[in-house]
Amino acid sequence: MGTDYIFASSYIRSLERTMLKEDQFRSMISSNNIDEICNTIQSAGYGNENEPITPANYQHIVGQTKRAWKNEIIAMSEGYEGLKALIYINDYHNIKVLIKAEALGVDRSDILLDTGTRSTVIMKDAVLNRKSDDVTPFMYKAIMESAEALARTGDPQLVDTICDKYCFIDINESAELANNEFIKGFVRLYTDIINFMTYLRVKAVGGSWTYFREVFVHGGNVDELVFSRITEADVGTFAKAFTNSEMGEAVTIGREHYEKTKDFSILEKLCDDALMEYIDKAKAISYGPEVLFAYMVAKHIEAKNIRVLMGGKLAGIEPEKLAERIRRAYE
Repeated sequence: MGTDYIFASSYIRSLERTMLKEDQFRSMISSNNIDEICNTIQSAGYGNENEPITPANYQHIVGQTKRAWKNEIIAMSEGYEGLKALIYINDYHNIKVLIKAEALGVDRSDILLDTGTRSTVIMKDAVLNRKSDDVTPFMYKAIMESAEALARTGDPQLVDTICDKYCFIDINESAELANNEFIKGFVRLYTDIINFMTYLRVKAVGGSWTYFREVFVHGGNVDELVFSRITEADVGTFAKAFTNSEMGEAVTIGREHYEKTKDFSILEKLCDDALMEYIDKAKAISYGPEVLFAYMVAKHIEAKNIRVLMGGKLAGIEPEKLAERIRRAYE
């Protein structure tokens, strides 16, 4: 299959050179000149002379740019199944938004993502009218179960947990259909991260082991039995259970920080760093779907970094605190 991606891979390699580097992020973090920061971000392809990126429109520009490169990569991949493993996340984001907005009686169309496998029109119809026709069976299960759980408990975190469970079932199916070891390895790592985050959330609210088993996502490097043995373990013992997972500092530094502060931001950053470290492996591959897949992951993290950076600057967050939240760059 790699020979089908020679042109696409060469093109992606040229785009990688325009991505923001870690030294550029460091400079922007320390800068107080918002115009210079916007110019640096624009040099990486976010905005242009006709529509420059500004503090007022950066969310729109980043979203618009994400749509453009996502559509370009999908077109180059000619519908490659493995890329759905990344795009399904946007579909389930939309389910979460729509379910929560419905319960509150508000319209949050402004934060829906039109970068999923289903359009926002289709997803709205599926959620609001409880229709299964144009979504995957697991999307429909997520809609029905998360709506019921929210109505019964009033806890919006249950919506996230239930949707994550079914999202990763769809993701794992895509990875299996793609039959690519690099993509399957990424999905196993991502599954470990979701289970780890779910474990901490369930533990934080005093949830039972029975409930954790119901929302546990199978297909990761760390299975359910291992979790059952370490539920009350100290940080060191807990971390040893993830030796085969490549989660790195997320299970040590990240967990310790969360348990002290109840703030997920550093933990989420370290989990993203683990994903970035994993996709570094694609740099050794000359051509193939792995190159496109890794670029899509890297661009998603870059977009997240831009939002964290701009949001932090506008909120007046100290450079040291802001630096803690910026993910690794792909270079």
